[in-house]
Amino acid sequence: MKLKSPIKKFNNEPIYTTLPYGDKTFLPQYKLLGWNLAFHNGEDYCPSANPQRAYGVPVLASQDGIVDKVVWDSPMSTKGNGITILGKFFQDTDGKQRILGTVYWHLSQISVKAGDKVKAGDMIGRLGNSGFVIGTTILPQKGTHIHFGVYQYVLGTDNVWRVEFPNNGVAGAVKPSDWLEESWKENAPVMGWTDYLNYWEDIKKLAAELFKKGR
Repeated sequence: MKLKSPIKKFNNEPIYTTLPYGDKTFLPQYKLLGWNLAFHNGEDYCPSANPQRAYGVPVLASQDGIVDKVVWDSPMSTKGNGITILGKFFQDTDGKQRILGTVYWHLSQISVKAGDKVKAGDMIGRLGNSGFVIGTTILPQKGTHIHFGVYQYVLGTDNVWRVEFPNNGVAGAVKPSDWLEESWKENAPVMGWTDYLNYWEDIKKLAAELFKKGR
């Protein structure tokens, strides 16, 4: 069981990991935000060396499954617009039955709703900077990235699915790149003409919003 890329490539640029799983750089900020984390609980990706250019890039389901939860940005949300997808159960190499939960945070748009069935590679939203991201005070799109997280669920002897590592310091989140396909960054789909047309519409909307706010 391997996951596919959660984002498309922009202009065939490389996909960068801007903050790795396990990083402790922002622990003070996490505590101020009320996050009880021992380290960064996912991996942050951006498909351009210039984050402003990546605003609106398609976000993709990394696995077949069902949309379990959709969260919209609010003053109380530090994660911004986000999606949780629960995949299909599978028999792992250790003989255990597992389900993977994948999360996608800081989106600018969400194009699915709870209960929707998705296939790996389906567009579920667009890259953004909602919630708490670095760079939002001066130039909102500067902090554009996706926080991608993975949780393992195992089936207990009581036939109840539970997070496998609830006491690992990050509420069970595991290292996403351990579950992603090998060479997933190189093999990620590239934005097509339709993607670019929709992308530029999003950029124009963003520019209009910033103009109204006097930024």
